[in-house]
Amino acid sequence: MHMKNGLIKKVIEEFRNRTLNVYKADSERIVRDARAADRAAKDHTGRWLFELLQNSDDAGATEVRVLVEDDTVYVADNGSGLKPGAVSAICGTDFSDKTGGTIGRKGVGFKSVYEVSWNPQVLTVDGEGIEFSPEKAKKFLQQNNLDDGQVPYQWIPFFIPWEDMERQDPYLGALTAYKTVVRLPGISPEKKQKVEQLLREWPPHALCAFRHLRKITAPGLEVVLRAGDGAWSLCDSRGQTLVEWQVARHTEWPSVDLLKVLGAVECRAISTDGVSFLIAAPLKNACVVPTSDYLPVHVFYPTEQKGPVRLLLHAEFLVKSDRTALMPVDGNPFNAWIADRLACHVCKFVNDSYRPESPSSHAALLVPFGERASHPVAEGLWQRIADKAQADLRLADVEARQGLTVSEARLISVNVRADLARTLLEATKVRGRLLHPAFDDDKEARKALKELGCKEIHDQDLMAAIAENADSHAGDTG
Repeated sequence: MHMKNGLIKKVIEEFRNRTLNVYKADSERIVRDARAADRAAKDHTGRWLFELLQNSDDAGATEVRVLVEDDTVYVADNGSGLKPGAVSAICGTDFSDKTGGTIGRKGVGFKSVYEVSWNPQVLTVDGEGIEFSPEKAKKFLQQNNLDDGQVPYQWIPFFIPWEDMERQDPYLGALTAYKTVVRLPGISPEKKQKVEQLLREWPPHALCAFRHLRKITAPGLEVVLRAGDGAWSLCDSRGQTLVEWQVARHTEWPSVDLLKVLGAVECRAISTDGVSFLIAAPLKNACVVPTSDYLPVHVFYPTEQKGPVRLLLHAEFLVKSDRTALMPVDGNPFNAWIADRLACHVCKFVNDSYRPESPSSHAALLVPFGERASHPVAEGLWQRIADKAQADLRLADVEARQGLTVSEARLISVNVRADLARTLLEATKVRGRLLHPAFDDDKEARKALKELGCKEIHDQDLMAAIAENADSHAGDTG
């Protein structure tokens, strides 16, 4: 949006005038708005970078660059720029209390930047911008004979042109290759340290869940994601190595009845785009392997709730207003549907991860989070995944054919040597139910199958099978 159009300036002035009329009609609203903004900033502690990345992704950006210079943080992207329709979304309307959840699309989350700066600015390169300033807002209230004891500056936007800001701040000149710049000035030394720590610890795999974003550059950090056909490469400058990931993405459209719990904007977005799911895990020697830890469930960005299995899971769940937690699945038809569909996609991902050269490795992807009993989200998702896996998971038989169900399969769990027991068992009618020998020594795969209720052959079962087989042969001889 270029300055000559003047639309951003016009929309900002109109919004500010509407806010002024509200405050003149109800002076107590000033205090309520100021308090709501303060609460919101506290709710979003540590989330500001993820929220800005989400906003960049919503704008179709493929690349984000973060600069930290002096007392200012800059977040620049190559998306579509600041649009007139975004003004109300990033002003105080975003602070309104919500009774339901939100998926978090389209402008939600800008309020998180107030944790870092009291004077955030959003600029379109060579165009128009918007600013929130306690000083300007206080003066605005005074000029209009309103109480300035508490200043809801987050609700009172001001217009700023790029050319004026570029003259004041030479660092903006390094960002002219981008389209939008979020400028966060006035960072205290303590907050600057926290910003730098956040960048150092930023999880590279989080890039996988975004729809468009593929590159993030920051001081001491460059993460590049290259999406391929199933296998994606993730290069993190901090690790100095290229990591391949197996990725499955899906889009589905919920029924009209399920959309009733959503706001109008999200209903329109889902009606057009559907809801997205993503399941991913690292590749090692061409085999899909579990992630090193139980990652949080992602809703484009990571929540603060552990996932049920060692896979990267993204789904468009409804989340609470602080965007760190999912709305409870029980009693929420939309989230229940998302959870059910995610379980289906997880099971398909695991089945598709089967490799004949490593017949047990795909089952190891389903080792559940051990402390899930105290994590309701992980427990609820695991139960759905387990139910689906018990019905649809397919496991390798002794010939490495992926055909056994969990209920059909048998694990060898004896005190004698497993290979000796296997030799004896393969001569009996149990042979058709035996899992591939790879399962005998794969502790992780065995653990997963036991959690899924797979039956085991113990010493007593071994002896009974041998005796039955001997009786059968004796009968044949007789």
